[in-house]
Amino acid sequence: AGLRHFRADTLELARIWAPPRSPRVLLVCENRQSIVALPDMPGVVAVHGGGYAVSELHHLVWARDLPVLYWGDLDADGFAILNRLRHHHDRVVSVLMDRDTLEGHLALAVPGPPSSEVVLDRLDDGEREVVAHLHALGDLRLEQERLAWPWVAEHLSSALRAVVKD
Repeated sequence: AGLRHFRADTLELARIWAPPRSPRVLLVCENRQSIVALPDMPGVVAVHGGGYAVSELHHLVWARDLPVLYWGDLDADGFAILNRLRHHHDRVVSVLMDRDTLEGHLALAVPGPPSSEVVLDRLDDGEREVVAHLHALGDLRLEQERLAWPWVAEHLSSALRAVVKD
């Protein structure tokens, strides 16, 4: 049995696992509500990134060699947080932050804050395209909590299988 829904700061979390009992993947979610709703995922540690506090995850020594999935809102802040996380971890894969997710759920998007002037130098081409598309649509925001959970669970499972090496 694993741990479920507990609160720890990054220094406490850094001491929980040590090889060979390390998790297989770290899932970072922008919003706490998304963490609470996640199903059990063996081998996965899911953490709330605390928004722009994701840089604190560098304290997790056990996670340095793990693949990291990041799931944030489809908005300017979500991509800025992803960019920041990649400054501290070079194996971050965004999940559910793509053009298909946006287009498939456009009716759930709401107006967001204007895009910032932050340089997003760690995004890939597809992610930059989504940022530009959000801006062209009037700086929309598609919050992760608005997505249907069965759909999310299916796509998260697929993303996890893609990054976990047996």
